[in-house]
Amino acid sequence: MLYYFIEYFGLCVFLLLSFFLVCILFVLALILSQRNTEIEKVVSYECGFEPFGDTREIFNIQFYIVSILFMLFDLEIAFIFPWAVYFNFMGLVGLFSMFFFFNSINRRFYL
Repeated sequence: MLYYFIEYFGLCVFLLLSFFLVCILFVLALILSQRNTEIEKVVSYECGFEPFGDTREIFNIQFYIVSILFMLFDLEIAFIFPWAVYFNFMGLVGLFSMFFFFNSINRRFYL
């Protein structure tokens, strides 16, 4: 039972050290950063123009659809690349699993 915990000792040390490093860097950033609260610094910037209109305007839904499709196909490429590298070793199981993956993603376009 003790051997089971020894296997994860390195991982626990890594997680603790990274947690403490993040905390130290965060505190140092709070201490050493400059705090300039000028009016020009807190005003929103819109390509050099003075801000106009309400920020609660309704956006066209096409912007959201394009961003969601980009994330979807970016994720799909992340799964396709390792599958393509090991395609010869997986055989029919790999072929059918990727067919199921493509089918489950592309089905969303038609429903």
